Amino acid sequence: MKRLAAISLAIGLATPLGVANSLESANVTKVINDVRIYRPDRAARKASPGDLVHGRTSLQTGRRSRSELRFQDQTLTRLGANSVFSFEEGSRDLSLTQGTLLLQVPRNAGGARINTPTVTASVTGTTIMLEYFAKKWMKAIVLEGSLDLFPNENRRDKVTVRAGEMAVFRANDRKLPKPVKVDLRRLMKTSGLVDPDTFGPLPNHALDKIREAIEHQDTLKRDGFLTRVPAERDINRSPAKDGTPRGRDIVSDQIFVRRQANDTSAGGNDPGGDTGGGDTGGGDTGGGDTGGGDTGGGDTGGGDTGGGDTGGGDIGGGDPGGGDDRQKKQKFKRRS
Repeated sequence: MKRLAAISLAIGLATPLGVANSLESANVTKVINDVRIYRPDRAARKASPGDLVHGRTSLQTGRRSRSELRFQDQTLTRLGANSVFSFEEGSRDLSLTQGTLLLQVPRNAGGARINTPTVTASVTGTTIMLEYFAKKWMKAIVLEGSLDLFPNENRRDKVTVRAGEMAVFRANDRKLPKPVKVDLRRLMKTSGLVDPDTFGPLPNHALDKIREAIEHQDTLKRDGFLTRVPAERDINRSPAKDGTPRGRDIVSDQIFVRRQANDTSAGGNDPGGDTGGGDTGGGDTGGGDTGGGDTGGGDTGGGDTGGGDTGGGDIGGGDPGGGDDRQKKQKFKRRS
């Protein structure tokens, strides 16, 4: 099977990147455990809060390690364990070579592009989580705002991911999967990258939008239009041997599925919208297992792995296999 080529994530830009203020430097505001600064012409050194990171400098986190940076326009970047991050000075281009990242771009800040070996993400006024592991998967979750996904091979193949949704792309996917609704309330309670005790709270304007998305999901659950099911868990229970972190930086082990229109148990009138996602209850949720794919599980976290540690516990959480066979066979109609 031909592997999915590079994918571009575009979040409708209110301000063109070309006219926005460039990113010149970032302050390291949080260092947890082993965080190092690498420069092409110098030996690596340990990072400390207050360090100024310039272009051509990469920041790398080790096991059980995390970091936070803040740019001059208040763009916020948080890194999970075993991540490699850098940016190009004089531009708004960021790079995630491996690992997990939370990016919060203020409104009217001009946006940013996140480059990975297979993905380019263009964002503005949005809060997202991104996870990339070579030959495994790429995962994108929108906490507030929205993003459009494009494969570089075929930019007409677009998928939009909205607040409270997640898209997962495996290395051998040929087509962009439809997004699924992730349990946003659970994610905000359990994911290390949004833990206020570790990093402090996100900006108020972002939190307000995230709360709106959570309340919308709560309403759909209460009215019987959404049912929570475990995402598929497809991992090696033994510790990863290739350096892939196992932690809870992005906990996405529970997804929502929308009841079918003819399911009388739902009650009331369906307000529209769908899970956006292929087979429910795990399985292939529109072309990429929502549980996060192969061994190691990345920083998907999941379940109760114990704190924010990357060293143990079962990621993905919930019940393996993502529900019963009946759930896996259900199809859901697209939003009208």
